[in-house]
Amino acid sequence: MRRSSLGQSVAVAAAHLVAWNAAAQDAPPRINFEEHIRPIMAESCTSCHNQRRARNGFAADSYDAIMQGGSSGASIVKGDPTKSLFYQLIAHSREPFMPYEDEKLPADQIEMIRQWIALGAPRTRDDAVMDVASGPRALDPAALTTPGARAVMPEGVRTEPWWWTEQPPTVNALAASPTAPLVAVAGHRQVVLYHGQTLARLGVLDFSEGTIHVLRFSRDGGLLLAGGGRGGESGRVVAWDAATGERVLELGDEPDVVLAADISDDRTLVALGGPDRVVRVYNTSDGSLAYDLRKHTDWVTALEFSPDGVLLVTGDRAGNALVWEARTGREYQALPSHNGRVTDVTWRADSVLFATAGEDGVIRVLDAEGCREQRAFNASGGVLSIEWDRTGRIATAGRDRLARLFGEGGNELRTFGPLNDLAASVCVTHDGSRVVVGGWDGDVRAFEAADGMLAGAMPANPPTSWQEAIGAAAREYEALAAGRAALAAAATDAEQSMKAALAEADAAESKSDEAAVSLAAQSRREEPARAALDAAEAREAALARLIVEREASVQRAKEAIVEAEQADDAARQGLREAIERHAAVELALERAADDAQRSALAAELTTARALLDGAVAIAERESAELAKRRLALATAEQQLAARITLTTDERTVLQRTITDARAVLDEVQRLRAAAQEASTIAVERRRIARQMEAAHADAVARLTAHDEAIASASRRRDEAAAAWQARREAIMARAGRVE
Repeated sequence: MRRSSLGQSVAVAAAHLVAWNAAAQDAPPRINFEEHIRPIMAESCTSCHNQRRARNGFAADSYDAIMQGGSSGASIVKGDPTKSLFYQLIAHSREPFMPYEDEKLPADQIEMIRQWIALGAPRTRDDAVMDVASGPRALDPAALTTPGARAVMPEGVRTEPWWWTEQPPTVNALAASPTAPLVAVAGHRQVVLYHGQTLARLGVLDFSEGTIHVLRFSRDGGLLLAGGGRGGESGRVVAWDAATGERVLELGDEPDVVLAADISDDRTLVALGGPDRVVRVYNTSDGSLAYDLRKHTDWVTALEFSPDGVLLVTGDRAGNALVWEARTGREYQALPSHNGRVTDVTWRADSVLFATAGEDGVIRVLDAEGCREQRAFNASGGVLSIEWDRTGRIATAGRDRLARLFGEGGNELRTFGPLNDLAASVCVTHDGSRVVVGGWDGDVRAFEAADGMLAGAMPANPPTSWQEAIGAAAREYEALAAGRAALAAAATDAEQSMKAALAEADAAESKSDEAAVSLAAQSRREEPARAALDAAEAREAALARLIVEREASVQRAKEAIVEAEQADDAARQGLREAIERHAAVELALERAADDAQRSALAAELTTARALLDGAVAIAERESAELAKRRLALATAEQQLAARITLTTDERTVLQRTITDARAVLDEVQRLRAAAQEASTIAVERRRIARQMEAAHADAVARLTAHDEAIASASRRRDEAAAAWQARREAIMARAGRVE
């Protein structure tokens, strides 16, 4: 067996189990076994209960024999007579009454025995007496600081697993460094180290000795202790340097697996126990056996040193728990039994309180000074693991698949889980921020202590680099294979889009060609139509001018008639005046009285007749002129009417010509715009078609490259699988050699 020294061990500090009372007047009576209890035993008990004749396995003729108890378990609970079987029997509060088939002891003797147990059952008057008046103190923050401790984290430690199994192993043990964010997980023949916050794997430590049942960090976080082995064959405890992963200690050459182990605060002692019912305590300096404890009647299933290194608590499969002086191996106190296996024990960081947990689901909290039970509470249907964290809370894991966090008063603060199987182990990170739970099925989960949310996993059976390579290659292959369908669909879509775009481009170009042909055909009619339109519009303008001229002639004729009518009226008026004057002269001549008057009137009549003749001539002339002008007006009006009639007919023809010509020109314009639009659309459709062709070519290229990547990933996956198969065979061969 290989052993090595721990090196820089802290010197063993002298420690007292209990404190003396300072005030002499307050000190309880110095009742002790040698002076007060032994005489009572000799008088009434030792005839039946001695070491030669120990009825029911109980002897009362020595202090050690009474402390050891009998077949019913521990007989004395130091500091608590009412829970001590020895006192219950002699006080006749529990059968079988003692002394057996004899009178009850005198009341003063019973009272003395009661006081003796209440004082902590001291052996002699010089033994310390428990301060029965004081209760457990609150957690002292100073107890959370380990002198000289530093945050030790692995550096350069191998992270490749030493072992691997098809099915993850049951996580029998977890441990959290008290000084750093470091968590140790018990795997198959190896310990896996994880960062408590990032969950990164920091190292893997080989434990080829077998199955790991217990993990413990030293109080300063510098060492990691593991205990385990092979059932019915061998057991061993190993310690590693937490920073380097180097093995620095191997202890025990046990005939069976190690189920419980711990290292003292100063690294000088390692205690271990297992199915052989013996607790062995070794010196780490040379690997020698310091002492062994043989009081347990069943498998030793749990043990832990107090953080100050003064006491050692042990528990067994029968439900019994005992407290020992860590330096001497001397029994300190038997504890109340559990109804079933003691699954775990844990100390508060200040060494004032400790707790035991059992298959019965009960957690018992006791004070270190008198081992008096402070409280007991149910955690679950079966507590499998318990840890008192550095903030004063108690974490548990149990058969109900849950982890729980309790306050010091036993009040449940939070639950975590459930897991898929039994919650087999639990630990709390150094700062109390996370609770880590290990399952029967190998599942290890980290939960946030503040809200119970899942933070992540810490696999107990991490994949090897070969498996990771297989996994990476397989994931790459699966991702590529999954992505191929999308790429193939994209290529198909691109092809369909390309074909549709090409068809649209061809159709657009055909339509553009048709529009160009129609435009060319219609354009041949454009010039004749434009010439006809110009001629028709010119003729229409000429006709309009001719009508205007005719209308002007009629207007002039009308104006001339007005002048002629005025002249005719004036001539007629002159004629009437000439006739009236002539008639007046004639009448005057006829009435003339003398010749002279007649001669004058005859001359005047001649003048009047000449004027009358002139007026008649003027009247006839003006009347003739008026008739002439009226004839001219009638002629002009007839000509105007005839021209209007002719113009209307001609203009109807002209309007038809203009309409037809304009229709031809409008159609040419429409066809020209349609041809331009069709040409623009055709150009755009062809541009889109070229884009679709490029997109299709790109999609085909990407699909081709993807297929090549799939083939490459498939080759890497197969190569990784072959490499892993070879490695797996090597691991199995190594496992066979180790077995």
